[in-house]
This record gives sequence, structure tokens and C-alpha cells, in this order.
Amino acid sequence: MTTPAATPETSLPWYRSPILLLALALPMLTVVAGIATYRIAARDASDNDPDAVRRVAQVQTADTASDELAARLGLTGVATFNAADGSVHVQLDRATADKALQLRLTHATQAQFDQTIALSRLANDIWAGTVIGPRHGRYRVSLHSADSGWRLVGQLDAQTDKLRLAPALGQRHE
Repeated sequence: MTTPAATPETSLPWYRSPILLLALALPMLTVVAGIATYRIAARDASDNDPDAVRRVAQVQTADTASDELAARLGLTGVATFNAADGSVHVQLDRATADKALQLRLTHATQAQFDQTIALSRLANDIWAGTVIGPRHGRYRVSLHSADSGWRLVGQLDAQTDKLRLAPALGQRHE
């Protein structure tokens, strides 16, 4: 009976062991991923919603007085954006005595794309302004009266050029 020849085991140096590489690589990758996550989170640390809120313990209460005033006045409107020249026109369903209006575009995730647009009156219920630069993604749009304190809101994405503005009191916005 013949026995097979014994093959000598070749051992790797301790620093080239696959188990050691795995044991060191996983924690190092975790640290790198943690640093990357922190940098992404810290890049835009501002609050997405610029509205004034009151925070007590874990309860956040928003002031709805401007929405209630707009609902009492029966205000609604339509904002139309023209991407070619950057203009925006807002037509209110009722004329107001306000001397100045502001249209705020609040980006859903990145504050550097937020804009506040001063609107000037073209006619009794039509206002116009200019948007700076292209739109990126989804925005929360709010129309504010500087004089009487009412507000209308709506949602806008990059593909939409027209949106309905209404008071933010449990109504659905298109």
C-alpha cells in the first residue's frame, strides 16, 4: 500500500492573512462611511420649513393665523412659471388691497435652492416677478402678503409650470 506524499503547508506571514484583512477592513470602512454620512448631513443643516413654529418638549405647534385669515378672505390663486424667461405670474381669484406680495420657493431638501421673489402688481389681481436660475426638484411654494399677513401655499415640481395656491388648512394642494 502506498501513501500519498505529504504536501508541505505553505503558511502566509501574519500580516497577509485574509482573516486579519477582513477584521481590519470592516471597521475602517465603517469609519469612512460614518464620516461621509456626517459630511452629507452637515452640508445643509438648515431647517426646511422657514415658518415660525413653537417647540415645547416634543410637540411642535405652527402658527396658522395667516392661513386662517386667507381662508376668511376667501383667497385662492394660480401661479404660472415660464422657464424660458424666468418670469412668474400669480393671479388671485379676488383682488386685494395689498401693496406688496412675496412668493417663497422652499426646496424640499436643499436650502441653497430656496428663493424669495418680490412680486409687483400688473393689474388688480395679477402679480409678476422673476425666478432666478432653473428649478431643481420639488418645492413648497407660499405666497405671503407683507401688508395684511395672509398666506397661500402649494407644491411645485420641476416638470410643473402651473400650480394652485390655497390656504393651508387641511386642503389638498395640487
